[in-house]
Amino acid sequence: MKKKNLLVLGIALGMFDGTIQGAAQTVMQENNIQEVATSVREWKVGTIENPELYNLNEIVSYKGKEYKVVQTHENTGNAQWNPEDAKGLFIDASEETNISFNGKLSVAVNKDNRTEVYFSIPRNSTQLNDSYRVEINNKYYFSVNKQVNYYCILSFIGSMNVYGKADRELNEGDIVTLWYHSGPEAKKIQQIKVDASMLPK
Repeated sequence: MKKKNLLVLGIALGMFDGTIQGAAQTVMQENNIQEVATSVREWKVGTIENPELYNLNEIVSYKGKEYKVVQTHENTGNAQWNPEDAKGLFIDASEETNISFNGKLSVAVNKDNRTEVYFSIPRNSTQLNDSYRVEINNKYYFSVNKQVNYYCILSFIGSMNVYGKADRELNEGDIVTLWYHSGPEAKKIQQIKVDASMLPK
C-alpha cells in the first residue's frame, strides 16, 4: 500500500517577533528575496540538450506582456509551461504586490513527522486584522481573518498560537501560495514549491 503524505495546515500567529520556535524539527524552506534581473528576455521553450533555465524573480516577456518567475525551473521542451498557462511558475509582473508584509509562510516536517504549512505574523503586528488566504496548486484551501475566524479554532502548540488544522495529502511539486486580501483585491505575497525534504520519510 502506498503511504500517503499528510499535510497539516497550521495558520500561526508567532509570539516572539514573528519567529516559529519549537514547531519544526527538520527542514524549513522560505522564499528569500532575491534581486530581480535587470534585463528582460523573451520566454522560449528549451530542449533536453539545451534546457532554458528560468530563475526566481527573473522577468521574462511573453506575447507582449512581462511575467515574473516565482519558482526556479528548467524548460526542456514543454510548451505548456509558458507564463500564460503555468500559474505556479509565473505571475503577471503588473500584479506584483508592493505591500509591506512582516509575516511569513513556511513549510516543514514537524516532530510528529507530518508536513506543516505555517502562516506566522508577530503578535503586535498592525496587519493582524487583515485577511489572508492559502492556496495549494492554485486552489483555495484555507483563509484567516482574525475578526471573522469561521472554523479556525485557537489552540496552543509550543511557542505559537495556532489557528485551525486540517489534513491533506501532500505531494512533491505542490505549490503553496499565500495571498493578502485588501478590499476586492488579492495580492500574491509568497510561494513555496514542496520538495522531497519537506515530506515525511
